[in-house]
Parts: sequence; structure tokens; C-alpha cells
Amino acid sequence: MASASSSAAPIGDMMIIVGDALAGPWQWKVLHAGRTFTVFLALIGTTLSCMNTGARVTYAMGKDDEASRALRHPSRQVAHPRKAIWTLVAISAVIGVIAVSLVFGDAGAPTDAAIKALPQGIFSNFGYLSHDQLANLPNSLLTITLTSNFGTFILYALSCILCIVAFWKRPDFNFVLHLLIPGFGLLANLSAWLST
Repeated sequence: MASASSSAAPIGDMMIIVGDALAGPWQWKVLHAGRTFTVFLALIGTTLSCMNTGARVTYAMGKDDEASRALRHPSRQVAHPRKAIWTLVAISAVIGVIAVSLVFGDAGAPTDAAIKALPQGIFSNFGYLSHDQLANLPNSLLTITLTSNFGTFILYALSCILCIVAFWKRPDFNFVLHLLIPGFGLLANLSAWLST
């Protein structure tokens, strides 16, 4: 257990230790496969819930005239906001292309010899710049990830502040629900943001 603090994957290592102790040295693979499958299901569920929420919010923004009026009309066949969904698909695709366009930028830039060693063709070495050019560009995947996390931190902090401000002078103000909990969330959010 002392080595878990320096492990790159402590949950997996702990599962191997527990699996070896409880089920025998070969059955940890069954536990690992089960964990991997549940993580896969969680990722699919999270992605679907995010896309559904985004589509519904975009549709509501269209209905409230805060976004294009074209987004307010649901599909006639199945009554879901098809235009809002496709708008989010297009935005997500653009962000995805930007994210993977310069994955080898910055410190992870491959050497010129490594680029020349790749098989020559459009599906292998197409689009690689020289090592010096790639080293001068940012790592786009890291940049998109940090931007996304920063946006999430800001959104959560603003939600906590809005909860405090919106309920402050109301007669149904509750100290625990409307000040203590969002105040703790705001402080935890700021401390996590400042520690990164």
C-alpha cells in the first residue's frame, strides 16, 4: 500500500492487490475487466447526458429568443430539437478537430528523425511540421482540456454566487441551503482552481 502513493494508476493497483488477496493471482483480471466495463458505461452515460442537456438548453434558448429562432422548432416526427442537436454536433466536431490538430505540439514534439521514420502517406505522416515548428506551437489537446476545465470552474463558481445573491433577502432564505452549502462550494472551487 505504501507504493500506491507513487503509482500512476492507484485504483488499478489496489484492485490487483485486493484481487490477488481475495480471489487468487489470476482472477484480478476479471475484476479489472469489470471495472473497465463500468467506467466505459459511465463515460457513455455522461456523454449522452451532456449532449441531451446541451440540446435542451440550446432549444430553450431558441424559444426564449436568446439564440437563433431556428433552434426553437422541434422535429415534427419525434418532437426532439433536431436543429439544436446538430448545432451542438457541429460545434463539438470543430472543438474536437482543434483539440487533436496539434497533439504533438510544445514539449511533446517528435524529432525530425522520428517524423521521417513514419510510413510515408496521407494516413501516417501527413500534416507533421518540423520539430522546431511543432515545439513552438501549443499542445492543442492540453489547451482545450485546460480551457474546458477553467470554464467548468467558472460556471460552478458563478452558480454558487448566484444562489447566495438570489436568496439573500428572500423570506424563504435558509442559512444552510442558501449560504453555507454554496459558500463551501465556492471556497472549494476557488481552492481547487488556485491549486492547479
